[in-house]
Amino acid sequence: MLDSEPAIVDVEKIESVSDGRIRIKVYDVVYECFVHVVPEKPLYVILNGTKTRDGPDFKRWSWYPFIDGGMLNIADPMYDYYKKLLLGWYWGSDDTESGNFRHHVAIIAKKISKVMGSSNVIFYSSSGGCAASIQASSYFTNSMTVSINPQVVLGKFKYAKTFEEIVGVNLIEQDVFSRQNVIKYLETRGGESCNNHIIIQNIRSETDMIQYYELCKHFGVNPQYGICKVKNVVLWTYDSPSFTPHNAQENFSVYYAIRYLINNFDDAVKLQNFYRLINEFWYQNSVIQMSLDKIKSEQINISNIHVFESSQTIEECCLEKRKYKYNHVVLTDKLKPNTSYLIQIKDSTSESVKNLCICLKDSYKTIIIKKIMVPVGSKSSIVITTGAKTEGYQICIYPDIPGSSEDKEFNVKFSINSSL
Repeated sequence: MLDSEPAIVDVEKIESVSDGRIRIKVYDVVYECFVHVVPEKPLYVILNGTKTRDGPDFKRWSWYPFIDGGMLNIADPMYDYYKKLLLGWYWGSDDTESGNFRHHVAIIAKKISKVMGSSNVIFYSSSGGCAASIQASSYFTNSMTVSINPQVVLGKFKYAKTFEEIVGVNLIEQDVFSRQNVIKYLETRGGESCNNHIIIQNIRSETDMIQYYELCKHFGVNPQYGICKVKNVVLWTYDSPSFTPHNAQENFSVYYAIRYLINNFDDAVKLQNFYRLINEFWYQNSVIQMSLDKIKSEQINISNIHVFESSQTIEECCLEKRKYKYNHVVLTDKLKPNTSYLIQIKDSTSESVKNLCICLKDSYKTIIIKKIMVPVGSKSSIVITTGAKTEGYQICIYPDIPGSSEDKEFNVKFSINSSL
């Protein structure tokens, strides 16, 4: 459903849509979109954050079978304009309405919701997609936004300086559309609640808690665990331990709890104890996942018994710091189909990360097939097994998780042996 490259359609000329990819033109900007059509049901508009692959990103696109409505997933066109950019926030090209990409998002959402017959529009995003979701929702009446670990005050986020270097926009300064600080778009207008907002934050993530404190300061509430409701805004904090706490976001199971809160928004305060229980399940699941990740990093996967080549040639690789979020080292790209590879980390050092990520990667599609976290300094053994297709596949090492490699380095001594 994502592989096709459809023709470009002007937003004003759209009369119907079908499941799959669509490219929509607003003014002179082309938006890569994924659509799942469910007529006369809620429309989930999903925006995306950090660039994680070549080509358009459609995060959560595979959730369409179980959400209670249609889906419109819009990729950020900022990455087409600025090739080195890794986080674009749907900023735009200039300070005019026609150059404000968040306004464009609203235009597309209105058109698709009209075509689908959807009167209920829910903007659903995480991280870097949330600022645009919140602002785009302001063009609607009685819409809903769901934001997981959002950036709402962009100047206080760690990527702000890099964004200024690439785009030339200072996120500390006031913008004509307040794109740098979208808290104002959370407020009620005209004394009535036109839109409702749910903001979900992981208390384990320092960068996200900076944003949470800004929200608490603005609304005059004290930080608290669980559910807090201020007029038309629900703040929900959860506790998800993780090697990468910002990315420890909801899975599709937690989505059902979020959907219940959407449908019972007015009773959010009455549901505080229930969502404390949800938080406990979320916490326990995160602890189990961390334990599994640690076990995977320390032990050989022995689900199948393999006999490996006896060669123990020790190689060494070094990753130098770069201003590139996907900086990594390729250990090998000479992989055979249906073969197991034993990667043994003999020694590793780094001054900038605590964990390394060993990955099987499809370099053609820039997709991570499998990843295992390995603590820096540990002696670890990992088995990675290929399938029938290996063309373009690589075994790589990233400092920390892929997408967070900027200004990070490591030195690794390793060996790789294939099964006989």
